[in-house]
Amino acid sequence: MPLRRICLIASLSLTNACALFSGVQQQTALNLELGEQSIQMARYQDALAYLNKALSLEPKLGRAHAALGDYYLGINDPKQAAKHVQQALDQDPDNLLVQASYASYLCSSGATERGIHILLETIDAARNSQPWHAQTRLGQCFNQASNPDEAVHYLQKALEAKTDYWPALLAMQKISYTQHQYISAREYWLRYTQTGKSNADALWLAFQTERALGDAELSSVYRQQLLQEFPDSLQAQKIKNTISN
Repeated sequence: MPLRRICLIASLSLTNACALFSGVQQQTALNLELGEQSIQMARYQDALAYLNKALSLEPKLGRAHAALGDYYLGINDPKQAAKHVQQALDQDPDNLLVQASYASYLCSSGATERGIHILLETIDAARNSQPWHAQTRLGQCFNQASNPDEAVHYLQKALEAKTDYWPALLAMQKISYTQHQYISAREYWLRYTQTGKSNADALWLAFQTERALGDAELSSVYRQQLLQEFPDSLQAQKIKNTISN
């Protein structure tokens, strides 16, 4: 076979291999992003499917294991959360998102001081171009530690850096409602809805907020929305019990 033809075949094969590799990377990134967003919206069944798909394409993807750690924390399975967080650290210890997931796991496990320390280091890291991510997790850690003032401080810093960062908006809605600041809770809920996201817990809080403010019409709207969008959620069950009592 002429050398020129051999080179052409080799070149075409390399091009096809690169295109295939690029396609796999794009699919992996898409499934990872969808999985992470599904966790934030408490759509846990969807999240698990997306993250398992990402890992089937790239089994040693540390960030996907970190997201699975968040997933298992969300469904209250700390043993599995610990397993995946450790895998994430083993595979990608310098990844700031992996470190942030590890810190959240520590905070949820009672090791709040260590978790907060890691998140503060993550925020200060010169290479961190998205401080609002760690700031939101830090706010959530302080809230778990029954320190709402510090929680609000870091959540507001996250929103100063990225005004539409919906995990921070959701966290502020929850804190405002817990502190009986219902007007504030309503405002954060309305800002959250402008992001186009939907979350069972956010709808439950919106329903409760409007009941507290005496707006029966709006509370009824949120009740129906929750039952339609999240019929199998714990929040839907709570709302049924609330109405029946």
